[in-house]
Amino acid sequence: MKRQPDLAGVPLAIVSEDGKVIVGSEDIEGVGVRAGIAVSAAKTLCPELRTLPYDRDVYMAEAEVIWNICAEDSSFVEPLSPEMCFLTLDGPDTAAIIGSLLLRLQESISCGVRIGVSRSRFLSEQAAQNVRLGQVLEVEPGHEREFGGTLPLAAAADPVTTAALQKLGLRTFADLWKIAPSQIPKKLRESVQKLWRLGAGQDGARIQAQWPPPAELYEIGFDDEVVDERILDLALSAGADQIAARLQRRQVYVRKIELYVVFANSTIQDMSEDLALPADDAALICRAARRLLGRIAVDRGVTGLHLRVQGLSTPGATQLSLFDPAGGSGLPHERAGRLTATLKHVRKRWGDEAIAVAVRVHARSRTNLWTRPVGKRRNVSVNVVADGHGMPTSYRRGCRYMPIMVVQDWWHETAWNGPIADHRMIYRALGESGELVELERRSNGWRMVGIAD
Repeated sequence: MKRQPDLAGVPLAIVSEDGKVIVGSEDIEGVGVRAGIAVSAAKTLCPELRTLPYDRDVYMAEAEVIWNICAEDSSFVEPLSPEMCFLTLDGPDTAAIIGSLLLRLQESISCGVRIGVSRSRFLSEQAAQNVRLGQVLEVEPGHEREFGGTLPLAAAADPVTTAALQKLGLRTFADLWKIAPSQIPKKLRESVQKLWRLGAGQDGARIQAQWPPPAELYEIGFDDEVVDERILDLALSAGADQIAARLQRRQVYVRKIELYVVFANSTIQDMSEDLALPADDAALICRAARRLLGRIAVDRGVTGLHLRVQGLSTPGATQLSLFDPAGGSGLPHERAGRLTATLKHVRKRWGDEAIAVAVRVHARSRTNLWTRPVGKRRNVSVNVVADGHGMPTSYRRGCRYMPIMVVQDWWHETAWNGPIADHRMIYRALGESGELVELERRSNGWRMVGIAD
């Protein structure tokens, strides 16, 4: 509404790239339009509906206002998406805090707010989705099964499991609790056990402290106004050294760098930069800080510099946020939602070809049940044609040569036979007809060691 005020009062829905409603205005809920339904169905229910594409970057920036307000009342704030955020509250004044939080959120943002309260993460989410805008729905302790029993199994189960359970006549959690475990097919029992606990409020998923993000800060104040860039540069270098030393002691890496310049008239200008790779090196941090300073017009005296780094992560988890920002504690449908949003963001920024789906690595064929990485193990001599660099371009199979479309991977292996070393080059290649072959080049010729066709 801030960017398009003319849409105020118009039935409106934000839709995903796959044509489903993500969130809608309050007036469309009365006609049955809910999150997750197709746009075509939504427009059938509400012919006047206007739709807007989902702009994740803009919504993420706006959502930080919500997360900051939540962080004022809780030390455990876990943003799940721009539309949903979990936090932990306890103590005798919880009800008053929730009421105050609702009012502050409504005053700070231009869209409606729903709040669901429960001891269970899953039931809190469902309560928020089943209450009207501007209201709070609390699932009181001891009444989890009473509320959870009314929920559809599709709220937590994947489509395949949901369809299988519906064939058994199970559509809600209450239906699930009525059936004996022996009546559940063996292949569904593990999934049903998880669903049983979710609906009863026993998911055991803790809220992670993810906001505000962990950060390191270096501040320096000058006694006099500074306009000399050399002094500012030395201050940035000293700050980068101190921050890098702290990062290395904690054995963490930084992903984002922010620079705040405080001028003599008390105004502040800031710039930020996302690093291409996580870093803990003082030189890299200093160079990024210098770039940020160069983008700020220092046309008057400076009284202070604040260098802040964010997005800290451990060496073994520098890429885990792509798959599971909750560190493994999120529910399956939550992780699937986060992964879908991340993939859309990556494709939007770097193009559709930036991510390849695994099933598209090689063409499907009649035999698709291999028990080994490259299907059938072989060890037969084969005639191979190679280019000037030694890369295979075709191989003989039967009475004709099969062209190789692409060499997916290659590596060197050494086998020792007493004091004699047998050096081999292994090539994994995709053939013209979709077969995946593994070719081995030895000193005495080529051999085919595996094939999946």
